[in-house]
Amino acid sequence: MKSILSSILCLVLCTNILFAQKEVDSLISLLKSTPNDTSKLHLLNAIAEKSLDDNVWPLYNKQMEALSQQLLKSDVPAIKKRAQYHYANSQINKGYLHNSLGNLDSSIFYYQKAIDIMQVLGDKIGMAAALNNIGYAYKSQGDILSALDCYHKSLKLYEAANYDVGVANALNNLAIIYNRQGDLKTAISYNLRSLKISEKQGDKRSVGISMNNLALLYHKRNKPEEALSYLNKALLIQKEINDMDGIANSYNNIGYVYEESGDIKGALDNYLLAYTMSAKGTDKPVLVSTAINVATIYLKLKKPAEAFKYAKEAYTLAQEIGFVNELADAADLMSQVYKEKNDFKNALEMHEFYIKLKDSALNESTRKAALQMQFQYAYEKRVIADSIKNNEFQKVKDAQIAAQESALKQEKTLKYVFFFGLTLFIAISIYAFYRYRDTQKKNGIIARQKEIVDEKQKEIIDSITYAKRIQLALLKEEEHVSKHLPEHFILFQPKDIVSGDFYWSLEKAAANSTQKYWYLTVADCTGHGVPGAFLTMLGTSFLNEINATADLLSPNEILNQLRARFIRDLNQSGRIGENKDGMDMSIFRLNLTTYELEWAGANHPLWIFKKDSDNSSQFIEIKGDKSPIGYSDNFISFTNHSLQLAKGDQLLLFTDGYADQFGGEKKKKFKRSQLKELMISIIQHPPHHQKQALEMAFNDWQGDMEQVDDICVIGVRM
Repeated sequence: MKSILSSILCLVLCTNILFAQKEVDSLISLLKSTPNDTSKLHLLNAIAEKSLDDNVWPLYNKQMEALSQQLLKSDVPAIKKRAQYHYANSQINKGYLHNSLGNLDSSIFYYQKAIDIMQVLGDKIGMAAALNNIGYAYKSQGDILSALDCYHKSLKLYEAANYDVGVANALNNLAIIYNRQGDLKTAISYNLRSLKISEKQGDKRSVGISMNNLALLYHKRNKPEEALSYLNKALLIQKEINDMDGIANSYNNIGYVYEESGDIKGALDNYLLAYTMSAKGTDKPVLVSTAINVATIYLKLKKPAEAFKYAKEAYTLAQEIGFVNELADAADLMSQVYKEKNDFKNALEMHEFYIKLKDSALNESTRKAALQMQFQYAYEKRVIADSIKNNEFQKVKDAQIAAQESALKQEKTLKYVFFFGLTLFIAISIYAFYRYRDTQKKNGIIARQKEIVDEKQKEIIDSITYAKRIQLALLKEEEHVSKHLPEHFILFQPKDIVSGDFYWSLEKAAANSTQKYWYLTVADCTGHGVPGAFLTMLGTSFLNEINATADLLSPNEILNQLRARFIRDLNQSGRIGENKDGMDMSIFRLNLTTYELEWAGANHPLWIFKKDSDNSSQFIEIKGDKSPIGYSDNFISFTNHSLQLAKGDQLLLFTDGYADQFGGEKKKKFKRSQLKELMISIIQHPPHHQKQALEMAFNDWQGDMEQVDDICVIGVRM
């Protein structure tokens, strides 16, 4: 079920002081009687800023844009500067409008136009407003790093301009990012700072948004009473100022708190109120989320007809606005509704579409691209080798010919030295000339061959770099932090441009059940660099195909099927001289509700740190089967291990790269025993701090030595 964290978008310089409708009407009346064009710009700007009617303010913003464009042609510098300022404001407002309609690329375009103008004018507040809104667009597209960068730049500009309202908005948006990264303490701190500033400024709309976000943060910390207190306060404020989108958010989040506490009726009542209010507002993503929530509750109540109505609307609207995450959620819900109606054909189609949206990079074209690059790489490597070999052969042959010619000339010189002195002198001169020309010619050939080799080498490096982009696309789930998943960290550090290690993740619902499961894999392929990277792409593709069915496979079943696919598709039979390509792997399936764990390993162990009552940790190691994913003489069915975890327990999955690194004073391997001691010493810290400690320890140990292997370490805390 979706709760809604509210980002603050800036409409004309982020000024959010709300005028009553009668004051807006007085501005409109004053506009009609004002003859001066620059005064009209001020009034149009104020109306667009203060009006809450989304059917009204865009019309006045359009008038402001047209009038400012007209005044840009003025020869009076002051008028021209004022026109630039208001034209930039109109572009921010157009970006805001496109954002509310889900046209994110268009919104970024208009915001950037505004930034270019504000930079020329030296308007820090205007630049900060546009950067804030671009950050929101990037966040909606899933580009968290770019969003965080824009929000921090926006905050610095607001602080430099001493603009408290903007500071509050930027703090609120940063809090949302830190919340999604699992840093609740920082998120709450930022939200409280934002709320304090908004209350001081009398900015009721922003107060409502901050209270909503704080409520959800407190709910995450298992404090539902405080969450509901903040939500009800926010609702009163939003009703007072007639903020439809804000009211919808509050009702939706109240429903979310009720649902999480098991009050299904209270959840449905509030979700329906949220749906009604969001239909009156302009925030289409909120409308999609509320429709999904209503449909999900009806599905739980075994009312498939009602569920289908809202799920279908959510799916259609999500397609219209192009929000990938919302479309994926709607598709997943449609699949469940079709299954409940026994329409298994459409259920399967929707489930496959859901999988495609979640792993868009993992399609057949990616796999073909990987294989094509493999052939291209092998071909270009052979061309370079042949070119170098022929070049060396030609140089040896030329040297032999030159030596023979020199010997003949010397013999002729000794025989006729006294009789043909002058002739010999001329002959030597002619010989020297032709030898010089021949040498220059050979040097030119060598230089051209070197250019060919360099060009081919550059093409290979470019191909490998492109392979890195494909591999990073396959691993994009590292940026995705679902509210369903436990806290975790991912330490992924390839030895070369591309990696022979990889990880894979999938959330999947059990058939005829609301319980969800999480699959997670860490794998180490044969070799590293380009050869290893090819195997990672095949492995990732095979895992997605194996799990594309509705069946909830156990980890050992997945390993058995994966090994069979490798042996079949790589034509492995155990013959002498045949390739031994494959991988070692660790994979688990976790019930996200009960924390029941199933695990299987191929040459990889699983480490468990169970939390005791005194907050100490008990270390447990489960060893994997001594058999790889690929052909092996030790052909056994992989063992499935089951155990019950509790809150506070932590898992560690890893490849050999970290422990095999040489370094330290004696230039020895780090070893698993030292990794175990390090983890025990930091296990009480949050996962993201554990990752930082692992990185620091590795860098200190490695020193100036070369990294010996790819590294992949993942920690998961219940």
